[in-house]
Amino acid sequence: MNEKSFMLGALLTILVVAVLIPVTGVKINEPEGIKYHSSVCKVVTRADGRIEDLGCNHNVVNNGGLNFIKECLGNGGCGTPTAFKQMAVANCTTTPAAAHTVLCNAASNEWITCGLNNATATYVTAGTGAWNETYQWTSSCDTVYVNATGLYNATTAGTLLASNTFTTVTLMNGDKLNVTWGIWVASS
Repeated sequence: MNEKSFMLGALLTILVVAVLIPVTGVKINEPEGIKYHSSVCKVVTRADGRIEDLGCNHNVVNNGGLNFIKECLGNGGCGTPTAFKQMAVANCTTTPAAAHTVLCNAASNEWITCGLNNATATYVTAGTGAWNETYQWTSSCDTVYVNATGLYNATTAGTLLASNTFTTVTLMNGDKLNVTWGIWVASS
């Protein structure tokens, strides 16, 4: 192989790699860039005034939510509705997974009765790139099992941004369940 053939081959290889990297989705500088963070906190206030802190934990970001963010930020295609302020609670029998399009992977597990139906959360700014979404339900039934929450952008047929499970709590008539999603995006 002569020097010209070698150089032409090397140049062709560099050109192919340079063209294929963006096409195949290889991420450059993956540790850098915008990152999504969330902590979901749950508190039950019993009808008799006792307070039970169910703690805070991270959630699963669902593929639908990631694709919505991608289209909104990258393509300007936010569409309507854009705000993820609709909260749902459910009694799940499955573990949240990124591929789920509805809470518990079955909309039938979401509460739509007993005062626990999908509700519009209150949005509060919490600093640069940070906000809270919070809502408090009051159970109007006895023996209501709740162990999951999800954040949507519509009351029906919305995109599920993220979902979260917690230790099952049994609500009785008059018990209140407060769920707060603390969400922040940061550059690292």
